[in-house]
Amino acid sequence: MSVIPLDRLEFEQLATDLLQNGHKMRFRARGVSMRPFILNGDILTAKPLSDHIIQRGDILLYHADPSRLMAHRVVGIKNTSSGYRYSLKGDSLFEPDSIIQRHQALGIVIAIEHNGVTIRTDTRRHKVNAILWMYVYPIVRRIYLSIKNIKRKYLN
Repeated sequence: MSVIPLDRLEFEQLATDLLQNGHKMRFRARGVSMRPFILNGDILTAKPLSDHIIQRGDILLYHADPSRLMAHRVVGIKNTSSGYRYSLKGDSLFEPDSIIQRHQALGIVIAIEHNGVTIRTDTRRHKVNAILWMYVYPIVRRIYLSIKNIKRKYLN
């Protein structure tokens, strides 16, 4: 498999063209907002949304702004008079960072390759783990920060 280095705009255009024309695509993840499920440098496989019914736990590749694509998890769905709105959040973030409509979503991430191992993200098991993480992570993070503050206050 060949690797084609692209700048942000070239990647956005290629991803849009491939997914809107019904093709799957593979790309290297950049950033840390989806830790621990997606690490910087992991290879993601995305497929077109087509008639997929978006559900909580899905990882969408979407237009965060006109020149930037992101892959974040659906954490909430709201039916409004103008259609469904999806709240998205990185797995390592505390709060949703985007609210989008379906037309902003290009595709759905169906696999993560990490150190030669492929993990399917479209399985029930993965979605249950991810949804549990959404609830547990903020609690664990708050406990960690509280312990850190207590140590700093009393041990320094």
